[in-house]
Amino acid sequence: MIANRVSYEFDFRGPSEVVKTGCSASLVALHNAVRSIQSGDCESAIVAGTSLIMGPYLTAAMTHQGVLSPEGSCKTFDASADGFARADAINAVFIKKLDDAVRDGNPIRAVIRGTSTNSDGHSASLMAPSGKAHEALMHKVYEDAGLDPTETGMNNALSIASKSAANFMY
Repeated sequence: MIANRVSYEFDFRGPSEVVKTGCSASLVALHNAVRSIQSGDCESAIVAGTSLIMGPYLTAAMTHQGVLSPEGSCKTFDASADGFARADAINAVFIKKLDDAVRDGNPIRAVIRGTSTNSDGHSASLMAPSGKAHEALMHKVYEDAGLDPTETGMNNALSIASKSAANFMY
């Protein structure tokens, strides 16, 4: 309900939705917002993500199961990954078409050239990503955006994603 409450309070028009996918929720929400702008459902969007730790029970259970990093840090796509770290946060970004942002004199922090989503299908476990699925998705986004992966910082991520997902734990 929080997305609709924000839309109500600020009189926002257009799509208003909560996305709950696990670790990818904010990125899926960004993808949905980009698509809504591209299709004309809205001219701009606020994409927000939250993570609030309201009590110790889930953290204790995840620690007991070895899901959380004993070092308290994430090492995503690194062979030394030993779990993930939890933290409280509320973040938001405002997006609109580049031409509109330039026209309106908005500060431009980044340009989104492409987005896509998928499910990994069957992998080592529900919590383990599929390196092959991630690699295929990254290649699709690059192809759709007309970009060469060797010319961006994601080139390293593409080569890492192609390695076994067994080394990764979120």
